[in-house]
Amino acid sequence: MNKGLERRIRQDRQKRADPAKTLAEMRNEGATGATGDLTRNVAADKRKLKAARNRRRLGFDGAVFPDRPLLTGRAAIRDHGAMPTLNVPSAVGPLTLEEQDGAIVRLGWGDSPDDLPDGTPTPLLAEAARQIAAYFDGTLTAFDLPLAPRGSNHQKRVWRAMAEILHGETLTYGELAKRAGSVPRAVGGACGANPIPVILPCHRVVAANGGSGGFSGKGGLKTKSALLDIENPDLRLF
Repeated sequence: MNKGLERRIRQDRQKRADPAKTLAEMRNEGATGATGDLTRNVAADKRKLKAARNRRRLGFDGAVFPDRPLLTGRAAIRDHGAMPTLNVPSAVGPLTLEEQDGAIVRLGWGDSPDDLPDGTPTPLLAEAARQIAAYFDGTLTAFDLPLAPRGSNHQKRVWRAMAEILHGETLTYGELAKRAGSVPRAVGGACGANPIPVILPCHRVVAANGGSGGFSGKGGLKTKSALLDIENPDLRLF
């Protein structure tokens, strides 16, 4: 994660640990840890090398997922359990970003009003808004934000594997299932439950028969096709 952003998040918060680790560390666990047991072969190594080169080229460390203390600070929970929330415009309609404990926990479809401490976005929400604008402008191909999606261990394993799909590329549900040590139907369920679409790219998962598969976001397949078209017009669904 960008060091300047991490510093601003720390300055914005005080003394409470937030469990998080880098996507690269989680990928290593997926290959060797108790939750992974994924088969490591030449093709998988090539994919990892390509992803690593892409991140180095862009100067990004990749997304951040929860598991191990990385960021510190007080919880960013507002009174009555609310979280800092910011709505941002996009080519697929307004998007709602929610933050908790220094990480993005949800991206909705313009479904909540702004809820900002002191009436201004937190450093993280401001940076997330900047990156989303750059993505839709076509100038950003990989997000560099701390993420803490809530879900089961299986869902998180699928989301980690999903986060490796590069901008402008797609995987079938079956291909993603092999990477995540799962089965296609369960992967489809995890894609539908993804709480941070666009940033965690469930739109890059398609059906094996050349079909579009599903998309649980607002606008359904039209939104999925629009996101793929932004990344690579050849991937447009219709």
